[in-house]
Amino acid sequence: KTHLAYGYEIQIESMLPGRANLTLYDQIPVPRYAEIKVKLESADPKPAEQSGLNQLIWTLALEPKEKRTIRFDFSVEAPQDLKIIGLP
Repeated sequence: KTHLAYGYEIQIESMLPGRANLTLYDQIPVPRYAEIKVKLESADPKPAEQSGLNQLIWTLALEPKEKRTIRFDFSVEAPQDLKIIGLP
């Protein structure tokens, strides 16, 4: 089997004078074939929700000038003879 691992970081900063409430959306890949497995390995902070289409949703509140880093890691596993396209 082929096992690929990916990690992403999103850095956000509030430039507003008051508290900022925001909802952040991102997504991990959705496989087209049953032989390909995609799994969220870790997320910090943990998303408030993960939809059936692998959409990750965070609900955050930031104070003025506050910076945050959101990190998530996922893995892709597939048979070795199956070429995976669309990923770096």
